[in-house]
Amino acid sequence: MKKGKVILALSLLVGMPAVMYFLSTTVEKRYTAQSRVQVDPIGARTEYPDPMGPIADLQRAAKPRSIGTQVQIMTGTEVLGAAIQKARENLPNKLHSDESVGSAYENLSRRLQVDSDPMSDVVGLRITQNDPEVAAELANDVAYAYKDYTDRRVRQSTDNLLTTLNHNVNEMKGKLDRIDTRVAVLKLKANVADTTAANQVEQSLVAQNRTQRDLVESQYEGAVAELDVARRLLSNIPKTIVGSRQTQANPVLLGLQTDLSRMRTQLADLQSQYNDEFPQVKGVKEQIRQAESGIKKYQSSIDAGTNTTTNPEYQSQSSNVLQLQGRVNNLRNQLASLRSTGAYAETRVNELPGLQREIDSLQREKIALESSYSQLVQRRDIAQAGREAQQSTVQIVSTAYPPDSPSFPDPRLFVLAGLAVGGFLAILILMPRQEPVVLPSDLYPAVYTPPTPPEPSGGTPA
Repeated sequence: MKKGKVILALSLLVGMPAVMYFLSTTVEKRYTAQSRVQVDPIGARTEYPDPMGPIADLQRAAKPRSIGTQVQIMTGTEVLGAAIQKARENLPNKLHSDESVGSAYENLSRRLQVDSDPMSDVVGLRITQNDPEVAAELANDVAYAYKDYTDRRVRQSTDNLLTTLNHNVNEMKGKLDRIDTRVAVLKLKANVADTTAANQVEQSLVAQNRTQRDLVESQYEGAVAELDVARRLLSNIPKTIVGSRQTQANPVLLGLQTDLSRMRTQLADLQSQYNDEFPQVKGVKEQIRQAESGIKKYQSSIDAGTNTTTNPEYQSQSSNVLQLQGRVNNLRNQLASLRSTGAYAETRVNELPGLQREIDSLQREKIALESSYSQLVQRRDIAQAGREAQQSTVQIVSTAYPPDSPSFPDPRLFVLAGLAVGGFLAILILMPRQEPVVLPSDLYPAVYTPPTPPEPSGGTPA
């Protein structure tokens, strides 16, 4: 008995895997191809259409807000329908073109599995088909159909942005034209080409005139005071000075010296003939003494004449006075011109306040509108320039290839399942059974009396 159970258990342990392997070879094979797609990042939540919002945000305004939304787009009729149409064009012999679009969509949606992770932008597309080439083709076509769909959505978003920008640009241009017309009318009334510029120029001229006039007045007063000082100094300086002095020998002294020399000669002649007591000798000596005494009264030289010349200090001071006088005259003329110009500018400023205030208000409004207008035009040009090159950030990370081995059935799994079932059945067969316990009451029910339990001590049983 036990030997038969062992043989049966071994037969099940070996036979069930063989049966399951044979079953795996007879079941219809299915192949799974997988492609991976990097989806568009989550779009910024822009208040669309906001023409002044970031262009990138406006272009992404229509993008999905979550990975789940993009997965639903992938499994929608537009993406899967385009993928089916493209697969039929690429594999006309393997896909039935007479199948309805709805039936083909239902079939593909059942065989499509999307693997997504909230922490990743990469999504896996797995498609199971009986033909490995068809599975790979459909997996790639779904990926490319999703990419084309997002590219169209981005371009459509750019077109919507351009429509909004063009509308706002035209509206802003109309406001600016109306302001320009009103300003031209006001300028015509003011009889100036540019009232704002004229008023600003006049105000600037008044301020500059006051500053220059104060400066010139102070310079004029200083020049007048300096001229008075220079004139007083000039009056104290002599016009001419002695340039040179000429001297000559005193003719009187020369005559006396000649007479003295003659008398000395005469005295010498007389002394050679007479003694000193001779009257003539004494007379000559007296004459010599008187001549020597007379010579001492006269100077050896006398002034023959003097030459005078113009005082250079007087000339320098006179030139300084002339320069100061010219400067005073120039400053006086400048001051008169500045006073005349300032009076005219102040009159012009007082004539334009009413028109100027209105024109200034319009100009301020125009400046604000021009800033917005230039930004809108710039944004429109940028959007227009990038319209053709605009595309989504969807990328095909991994393309699908026809698998060599089927994903179902897997002979290894079938063999393991057969082994598990055979082992389970073998354990059940080899498990020992417990023999039933035979009691005396079962053998002799008529004569058997069960034993009486002992009475408890110290009391009466209840």
